[in-house]
Amino acid sequence: MNKGRIEAFTDAMVPIIVTIMVLEFKVPESADITALLHEGPYLISYMVGFLFIGVAWFNHHYMFELVKHLNLKIYWLNNVWLFTMSLIPVSAAWLGRFPTQVAPAYFYLIIFLAWTVAYYGISQALLAEIIQEQTGREHYIQSMFIYGLLKSPIFGLINILIFVAVYFWPPISITFTAVELIVVAFSIRNYNFNIQ
Repeated sequence: MNKGRIEAFTDAMVPIIVTIMVLEFKVPESADITALLHEGPYLISYMVGFLFIGVAWFNHHYMFELVKHLNLKIYWLNNVWLFTMSLIPVSAAWLGRFPTQVAPAYFYLIIFLAWTVAYYGISQALLAEIIQEQTGREHYIQSMFIYGLLKSPIFGLINILIFVAVYFWPPISITFTAVELIVVAFSIRNYNFNIQ
């Protein structure tokens, strides 16, 4: 499949998703600074969502640079990944409007987990394609912090614990996401950008 077409489609979808997120941010009703503070929970969820999408797009781009050809499986996994990402504005808006309620926090966490599964699926499919191409580039994906994190059984255990904790303290869903994204964002500096 033409790799450039899929990358272009993805690169077009990501800014649309970010635009939808920013459109959810309401202009304060008055010129008083406290009016802006009332929008604080959504502003926080927007910032985390923006970081989420930015880090995800960067890692996605890095992995796609490693592969020469794409197959139908990668194409459909990419579409699933974009679909789960397209739900981030809805989940961020709902959680931003009701940050202490259980249902929006669970929805946000479920979207995050669905995105994680889709991202891991793309990683695995790209890794399999790279191995088949015999370019010796598989170690680039295998050494990515996010790949190791998602592959780790500890990550699954942490998600189960967070899922339970949301019932008692709903803001932990976005707190967990923010912490994970900051760690993943800082790990990018360890990537090898001199891909041969």
